[in-house]
Amino acid sequence: MRNKALARINSELLDRTASVCETDERFGLIFHGNPLPTYVYDCSSLRLLDLNEAAAHKYGYTLDEFLALSVCDIRPGLTNADLLQELQGRQAGFNHAGVWRQRTKDGTEFSAEAIVVRFVRDGREQELVLATDVTHRVETEEALRESQERLRSLVDKAPFAMIRSRFSSGRFEMVNPAFCEML
Repeated sequence: MRNKALARINSELLDRTASVCETDERFGLIFHGNPLPTYVYDCSSLRLLDLNEAAAHKYGYTLDEFLALSVCDIRPGLTNADLLQELQGRQAGFNHAGVWRQRTKDGTEFSAEAIVVRFVRDGREQELVLATDVTHRVETEEALRESQERLRSLVDKAPFAMIRSRFSSGRFEMVNPAFCEML
């Protein structure tokens, strides 16, 4: 009877081990096959633990070089204390972390929209970061803001009245100071 119980426990352990191995294999395929730059780091030590091929290409590091780095090495302007403070605001699971500055091996900096998934593996909190390069979008948004500010300045300084209205609402949407002086 004792042998049957041991055999049943052994069988259950083998099934669970196979299930864990299958899950790890699926995670590896999803992680390493992802076409977007993705890396994993330890939340306590801030050491980088893994990266996929897309991240290796984007950041310019080999796996061994990358594993010798900390998150602060690829996030310019942040100290360990800054980053640890930032981590306190994140919860387990999915987090939209915003746009981060990132640095490649050759020192080039770029803006990356960071999607972060916090999880526990081997008893340690880790974060998986999907870093999408949004440098062009950020530069375009900044150029648009500058253009709008220049236009606003021209309108405000114009010596003649300027208004913007919609016929459908019958209201002014914008008037410049010269128009206000005419009233």
